[in-house]
Amino acid sequence: MDPRAAFLSDKFAEQLRAIADETDRSHAALKHYFEQILRWRPPPGINIEFSSTDAKDDGGLDGYVVDSERRKVTLFQVKWFSSLTNRLGEDESKELLEFCQDHLLPDDKGRLNEAVAQFIARWHAYHSKWSLELVYLTNAEFPPKMATLYRDAGLALRILDLQAVGEEWHRSLAQQEEPSNNYIFVLPSHDAIKLEAKFPLDSGDLKIDVVQCAIRGLDLKSAYNRYQDRLFLRNLREFLKGKINREIKESAEGGEAEAFYVLHNGISMIAEDFDICSRDELADVAAKLGSSLADIDRASKEASDAHYDRFLCLKNFQIVNGAQSTVTISKVADDTLPKLILPCKVSKTALPIVASRIAVCNNTQNQIKAWDLVSNAEEHVFLQNWAASLSPPVFYQRKRGEKWGAVVMALDKPRPEKERTLLNEKVYQAFVAFVGHPGPAYTRPGTLLVPNGAVYNQIKSYDNPDILIMTGLLSTYEKSARGRDEEEGRRRPDFERFWQLWSIAAFGHVFRHHLNKTERHKVTSSLLGPEGHDLWRSIRTHLSAFYNSVFKEYFPRANETVGHQDFFKNDETLWALDSFTAVKPREIWTFLPTEMHLDSYREMKESKYAPNIHHYDVNFAIIARLFEKVTKENPDIVDRIRNKIGE
Repeated sequence: MDPRAAFLSDKFAEQLRAIADETDRSHAALKHYFEQILRWRPPPGINIEFSSTDAKDDGGLDGYVVDSERRKVTLFQVKWFSSLTNRLGEDESKELLEFCQDHLLPDDKGRLNEAVAQFIARWHAYHSKWSLELVYLTNAEFPPKMATLYRDAGLALRILDLQAVGEEWHRSLAQQEEPSNNYIFVLPSHDAIKLEAKFPLDSGDLKIDVVQCAIRGLDLKSAYNRYQDRLFLRNLREFLKGKINREIKESAEGGEAEAFYVLHNGISMIAEDFDICSRDELADVAAKLGSSLADIDRASKEASDAHYDRFLCLKNFQIVNGAQSTVTISKVADDTLPKLILPCKVSKTALPIVASRIAVCNNTQNQIKAWDLVSNAEEHVFLQNWAASLSPPVFYQRKRGEKWGAVVMALDKPRPEKERTLLNEKVYQAFVAFVGHPGPAYTRPGTLLVPNGAVYNQIKSYDNPDILIMTGLLSTYEKSARGRDEEEGRRRPDFERFWQLWSIAAFGHVFRHHLNKTERHKVTSSLLGPEGHDLWRSIRTHLSAFYNSVFKEYFPRANETVGHQDFFKNDETLWALDSFTAVKPREIWTFLPTEMHLDSYREMKESKYAPNIHHYDVNFAIIARLFEKVTKENPDIVDRIRNKIGE
């Protein structure tokens, strides 16, 4: 089972543990399942209707979902117990079966409550030809022999146990929004190149139909005005302002407009389907690919006015290279736009992996960065959707230039404030500090966190998204707290200008070594919540006092030279580990992997052992040991943090 799915299974169960009454607990289980999981299936929240019917005289029907998109009705029976050791009895297992046989199928509404009776009437009037699924949402064992009865009756039964709930929740959070659009491009030339390309996959070569042609700037602007950033769902980043885009606009509006085809490297698209046709074929071809009569008329008239006779019809298309050019061209003056002709390549595929490869291989303008290449990876899509589902929501930006409205789980939620807006790379950097590597996270985040490298992959597999988002928030909380101190004229220690990652690392040590499970859960929830910033301001005060004593007693040279920034960068001169005796090398072994249990700091520092998220780096291990010494003599630091958490 995927570790994130296991985390979500525990989350789902945790929401129900405090509910003592079995009926209330089962009702809440169904409500949570719909609101947190089912309604987010793509497209999220669209054409799904949920109704709870759990009440006296419900006939065995606790709720139902009408999915107009898939023409499907799902009936629910819920049995959620306080213990996982339960096994459903035969009568409990037959409730949905008997509801269908005694009431739904024969249209017998007698002795049923109003909500159920209305559903039966509606089902016979509108949905009896749709597919029907019966679901038991339960954490109890369902008797296998009872499942046979449903099968023999020709009824589709699905058992949704705790593991299945976690897996389904994970799938809903890992989804990207699916393209849903169509457009007809009027082609300014009959010439087009069609070919079939082979794309290598682990399962074998994938054959992809490709067409290359010329398209009008008019159509590109019209398509963008209609669909906006929804055209870039499969791009590696959103529109970025910059010199390149200014130059594109100046070229288009200057004397080079008619040479734009020669000067521009083109637009790359993917589409679920496409076709090139003549005017005589347009109505049939475009309608087949989902275009409306109005769009067909629009394209036909524009072609007639310009004396063109070829059309490119697209279904569910995405611009995977050329987002910058598309947005820039949409801002070009209308009198210049008809002169703009661009090269275009369209590949028939809906696979994200193909889209990513096209984007990487075609981009020659704004530089693609390493983190752009993983912007559409499942781990970031999942974290983005999970963060958006928190209360209050967090905007986890997985793409440069991304807007809040593009997030699947955002829907009508207002954009989170700046303090709750996180960039994926910065979250990973903060997390590396949190687990004990603040120095490397500060000085070499690019190499330490290279996508699909060793440390990145460890974080990618980490099973608690709450902790990841929490550490990202700590980074913004700290920056905000420091700014507020400056605005309000409060004097704070000089080292706080540079200690951001080291403050997170110290808190991470307290979190793992000094808080029990209940306290860890509470502080995580609090820091993720609306008062998280205020809690961090209190915690940082106590951590600052610890670092202040460390500099004063063990590293006075950093104070004397005001070299705190270099100290936090693990500067060898300021640390002077060859002569450092306050902590002996063996005293930090407990924080290090076995391969680094060496007898001198010099040997440890020269070790080629790669960083990992389960152990500390040498420098922070020393700070952690000093923290243990300081708090042993003065436990007030931890006690005050613990008391603040308990408030």
